[in-house]
Amino acid sequence: MSPTAPATARGHSGARFYASDPASKTARRLVPSAGRGFDKNLYKPRSVVERLIGQLKEYRRIATRYDKLAETFRCFVLIGFIRIWLKDLLLDRAQNL
Repeated sequence: MSPTAPATARGHSGARFYASDPASKTARRLVPSAGRGFDKNLYKPRSVVERLIGQLKEYRRIATRYDKLAETFRCFVLIGFIRIWLKDLLLDRAQNL
């Protein structure tokens, strides 16, 4: 995995989760989950991205993509991010009072 890969791709590189099975018709199969692990340091940024996208999808207009033009959709995604940021900012300030 390259160091410039996006955070969503670095948490799990699929190559180490597959094993060759010569008896099977398929060349690769998934290794049982007990043998799997993940690198917590690599998964943290991915988790942040996944949670942020999950919060963004709470806005129906963004989740269902009502807009036909990419620029309009992009603007509403930015508005969604601003709303999430302001909500977190206001909650942090209220807790510090």
